[in-house]
Amino acid sequence: MLDTGFFHADPHPGNMIRTPDGKLAILDFGLVTKLTDDQKYGMIEAIAHLIHRDYPAIVKDFVKLGFIPDGVNLDPILPVLAKVFDQALEGGGAKNINFQELASDLAQITFDYPFRIPPYFALIIRAIGVLEGIALVGNSDFAIVDEAYPYIAQV
Repeated sequence: MLDTGFFHADPHPGNMIRTPDGKLAILDFGLVTKLTDDQKYGMIEAIAHLIHRDYPAIVKDFVKLGFIPDGVNLDPILPVLAKVFDQALEGGGAKNINFQELASDLAQITFDYPFRIPPYFALIIRAIGVLEGIALVGNSDFAIVDEAYPYIAQV
């Protein structure tokens, strides 16, 4: 997703299969999408800012990524987002983030602040939730951030 921008938003085992030569084959392209370069690089920056707990930068990233409309006063939103991210990061940092809980907490903010979940991000959360669930069945120590961080660090 962060490399090509293309991703399958419903990557459960019924939609994909491993070929005899070890490649992944998609059987159903019903829920796929492509991120723009701005969305890809914006997400990479936001993840780096999250790992470093640079919440003022994350709020600005969220404007670029379409979570917060241009021109909105960011001052009231910053402490709310900082609290959500602090809760998500406690107990082991980024490695232990529960993306489903984080998405739920972010969705709750939409009721009180000019904050919205862009459609492309809703699909990302769906894909991450499915993939993380599958991975945890095979490896209870799996952390998606651990898998993504080497890629993010090299970009």
